[in-house]
Amino acid sequence: FGTYFKYELFYNAIVRDGERPPIGEETMHPLLQQLFEEMWCDQESRLSFDIIVESLDVLIPEVLIDSDEATQFWMEFYNNEFDISWSVFIEDFCEYFGVSLNQNQPEYLCLKELLYNQEKVEIATFGNVIKWFGRLSMDNCETFLKEIKGVMKLKYFYGDISREDAVEILSRKKNPDNTRFLVRFSTSKHTPFTITKVFPYSTLLHPKYSIIGIGSHNVYCFFITTDVFLLP
Repeated sequence: FGTYFKYELFYNAIVRDGERPPIGEETMHPLLQQLFEEMWCDQESRLSFDIIVESLDVLIPEVLIDSDEATQFWMEFYNNEFDISWSVFIEDFCEYFGVSLNQNQPEYLCLKELLYNQEKVEIATFGNVIKWFGRLSMDNCETFLKEIKGVMKLKYFYGDISREDAVEILSRKKNPDNTRFLVRFSTSKHTPFTITKVFPYSTLLHPKYSIIGIGSHNVYCFFITTDVFLLP
């Protein structure tokens, strides 16, 4: 609404003329966009709060988990719950996707490392793992788990850390191996991984896009964001 600089004009545009801000796929998931537009309609047709809450309970798994079978798994076992204990989750996960995991297997330990948070598995974290490693299904579950293991065993992979933490790790004082880059999970919905690089000279370089191949059995080729920093 950058075109309105007076409250009266803004008020009339919203209340009298029914103007609403544009929403695109870059801004919001299409299912949430549809819900918002239904909430914005005229007062007689506007959704009640009860219907909005019920709609959100159904939409949240579909919005957070970008995989049809993984979404179905969560909705079938946990319905409207947004977190579940790790012990219950891993048992249900193995049953639904037809895999057998024990506590000593690397695949089990890697999956737990990604999902486990204070004895819980949160739906948003589960959705992030799907985003990072690709869609999960009954047919590809074993490969999915092997790819997680393959990435997490890489010595330059640091997982879900911030850009600031990545630069700190690569600084000379905390980097005895003199490593000049690391790979971490990306915060962008378009790119699963980010490379952070540093060079021992003075000026900051702007981020760019690169391609990297990582994985164990299958080779990934992703467009991934690259942070480039120069150390003093």
